[in-house]
Amino acid sequence: MNFSRRALLAALASSPLVAHGAGIAQKKGVLVGGLKGANPTTGALEFALTLLDLDAPSQRRYVGLSFLAHGFALDPRNPHRALVFEKRGPGAAEVDLREAKFVRALQTSAGRAFYGHGTFSKSGDVLFVAETELETRQGLLSVWDGRTLAPLGQFPTYGEKPHDVLLSPDGRRLVVTNGGGAFPDGDAPCVTVIDVKSRKLLEKHVFTDPRINAGHVKLSARGDLVVASAPRDGLPKTEHGALSLKAPGGALTTLSNPLEVTRAMTGETLSLAIHEPTRRVMATNPDGNLVTVWNLADQSFVKSFSLPLARGVMLTLDGAHFVVCHAATATVSFISTKTLELVPELDIEKSFVAGSHLFAWNGALR
Repeated sequence: MNFSRRALLAALASSPLVAHGAGIAQKKGVLVGGLKGANPTTGALEFALTLLDLDAPSQRRYVGLSFLAHGFALDPRNPHRALVFEKRGPGAAEVDLREAKFVRALQTSAGRAFYGHGTFSKSGDVLFVAETELETRQGLLSVWDGRTLAPLGQFPTYGEKPHDVLLSPDGRRLVVTNGGGAFPDGDAPCVTVIDVKSRKLLEKHVFTDPRINAGHVKLSARGDLVVASAPRDGLPKTEHGALSLKAPGGALTTLSNPLEVTRAMTGETLSLAIHEPTRRVMATNPDGNLVTVWNLADQSFVKSFSLPLARGVMLTLDGAHFVVCHAATATVSFISTKTLELVPELDIEKSFVAGSHLFAWNGALR
């Protein structure tokens, strides 16, 4: 791709990467996340996608973009092909992870914006992308051919300002978070469940706390819904965010205890990761400099960590560690899923990841 970001990427590639200690035998995977930074020559803000091999941290690649990458959708038919999306903007792109290159842009219609996330159907034939009509704030899922990216249509998300969208493991349902309107009179934030085939609304879950929105969502193998929330539009960011859980057949419950923890979840509860063997979920709150761990089995608090500007979190492919990107230096830290202790000898400094999410790719960098 021919752009001025080459100067930035070259400078990043030549900068030192600090890593300590030997990795474990099984594969941790390649960390993928968004990057933004000033061009060292012009000072202009530039963007890229960072690919960092956690098993060989000196190995890094960058894919130049015109926007800050937020969400990430991997093609189930091609493990090297991904779509990345901008949060609240016109940017979306297909990238080749193996070759670390930009392939093509995805263009939305006039008067609409991508809202950060998309997902392929189970077969990979279709791509669903969360978008919003800017004038009406109504949410929609746009439908694209999974191979050619030709537009195929759209259907409603049954809420306003949709953000996250994921596919159920059986491929039959889409789960969508709708951020809703401004507090107090706007459309209520909600989580909707939509039938993939008929595109009809199956379930709609509204929070009992009217001051929080619906942000990111995870679905456990057992069927638990985990929803991260920020303060509603119209409220200051200094208010607390939240984490809500819904067991199969149960109600969506916003966690409130212990109070000293939930009230410390300042601003947006941002990124989520579920460790299935222990049924624990980890959540980050950048403005609260906080990482929390909760038990899905009984919806109880387990542990918290004080990490500055904690943003993206994911699991290593081997399931041995949670990985959190934090601090102004974008440090990547590892937390054992077995002991829930930080493993400082594995820290990686200057990861050059500035986005909201981390993704573990099971591939190899060239």
